[in-house]
Amino acid sequence: MFGFKKNEKPTLIIEAKDLMEIIKSDYDNDMAFTLIEVSYNEKKYVMGSCVLPANAEECKENISFICQDRVFESFEEFQTAIIIDNKNILQLEKPLEILRVIQLIGKDSDGSQEILKTANSMTYILLNIHPNHVNLTCLVLEILGELLWESNVAIEILMSAMNKMKVEKNYSFKFYPFLYILRHSNNVILIENTVMFINILVASNVNIKWRVGIKSELLACGIKESLDVSFNFNHYLGNSFLFCFV
Repeated sequence: MFGFKKNEKPTLIIEAKDLMEIIKSDYDNDMAFTLIEVSYNEKKYVMGSCVLPANAEECKENISFICQDRVFESFEEFQTAIIIDNKNILQLEKPLEILRVIQLIGKDSDGSQEILKTANSMTYILLNIHPNHVNLTCLVLEILGELLWESNVAIEILMSAMNKMKVEKNYSFKFYPFLYILRHSNNVILIENTVMFINILVASNVNIKWRVGIKSELLACGIKESLDVSFNFNHYLGNSFLFCFV
């Protein structure tokens, strides 16, 4: 489904049929996917699904499908209308390259952020967190951090997505991708974003018992050891990062 191109700078790719199946699966479960920008043969396209208007209830009746500047009310019309390189999207011979996630959050009636309840979509995004995906991983961590501060629902969805990721990737623990970054990344910005995200995750829930549980789980997974091998750990201490595991 997703993967890394070989022998060149790693990029996030997905087969077109898999992308359509994800969007349809979310829709069938009364969930909007998100909007993403993809590239095919050096041309860029925006597509996906979202709730319109943004403050409406998330259900099939309020989900619209987007392709470039066109809006579709039915998935079938949307899928039929996507023409890339003079072919329907299901006839493409090569996978699409995902350039960026445009929308993971919306605006409710009073202007505050609300999460689009797309646990399945979030899982697919989390599956591609990787030290070589610096820009995409930093973007995902930044958005997730904002969502955790804004909504308690986001915590539940994130935990659900991380548990699903653990099963699908056969990880020994759900925090594996984040600790892998700390152990293997040489990118200062990526390590910084990862440390900040973990801090936000621990601090985002007012329930002390929940915080203690997450901290204990991270410690058991080797968070301190992962920080110790991070070549920029002293950088974070020097910049007074509020980190509760040192």
